[in-house]
Amino acid sequence: MLNGRFVKVPEMIPELIVPDLKDCNLKPYVSYKAEDVIQSEFTPQQLFDAVYSKKIVIDYKQGKLNADGQPLEPSEEENLQPEEAVQRAKRTGSDIF
Repeated sequence: MLNGRFVKVPEMIPELIVPDLKDCNLKPYVSYKAEDVIQSEFTPQQLFDAVYSKKIVIDYKQGKLNADGQPLEPSEEENLQPEEAVQRAKRTGSDIF
């Protein structure tokens, strides 16, 4: 409300984008007969192994580390600042929620 009047803001009106599923063979539900998926919590060690460990091993074997153990050719992920990494983790599509 602005000066006692309702102000319409188009950006604040939800827009539902729904795909056309008329030719889709999949059903819009999950059967009760489906098995439960039990997955453990993704630990920091598993995250490190999934993102960084392979490149670190390759860099070590190829001699691409400096005297301090830092990569001579850092990847995009290795160049991220902590604040940037947190922003990426919180953006739409991440599994943080």
